Amino acid sequence: MESSDGYFLKKEGEGLTTPSEILLFMLSYPGPRMIFLVVASCLLAKLLVFGFGVYDLVFSIVFLFFRGGWEWLVHRYLHHAKPLPLVGWRIKTPIYRMHTEHHRNPENIETFLFGAGACLAGSALVFCVIYFVFGSGGLAVTAVMYSVLCLLIHEVVHVFCHSPIEPKSAWARQILSTHRKHHFVNSGKWYGVSSPVVDRVFRTGE
Repeated sequence: MESSDGYFLKKEGEGLTTPSEILLFMLSYPGPRMIFLVVASCLLAKLLVFGFGVYDLVFSIVFLFFRGGWEWLVHRYLHHAKPLPLVGWRIKTPIYRMHTEHHRNPENIETFLFGAGACLAGSALVFCVIYFVFGSGGLAVTAVMYSVLCLLIHEVVHVFCHSPIEPKSAWARQILSTHRKHHFVNSGKWYGVSSPVVDRVFRTGE
């Protein structure tokens, strides 16, 4: 696999080489800070106002088993605007344009970190949809919390993939390898950023 020095994030001319440096680097941007704030606010609301119930357990199971698939779908059909099955429509949103620029300049964090406004807008949309469908504020807060957790996992892993860190575990090395192949080998494959197993399920990996 080809590599490139321009692939790696930089901070004051130096590559970010440790997990703590990566996390501090992320927290210097408003988007990741907003993600942490929304997750903390939702958790506090569940603890102090709504409490936890059976539906929260269901959401936890759905989150654990389908998070990777959701990430794959978003990456393929929103980030890359691939034609939707059956209808053939392509959804070209600002996310698609940002991601296109990300492939042109993968070392620029501005091209792939979600902003604070986008995080808030997405959270509000999820809350409204779930509340409208189920009529439950507590369930809507749970849905927002898990949705933003999905985004947080994606953002953290994505930043690590664009760092010069070479992890020791085989699982982490596979994640970095597949995402770098997505950039340098074939952008039409390897859509799973934090869960490369999904690419084997959908046959978009090797």
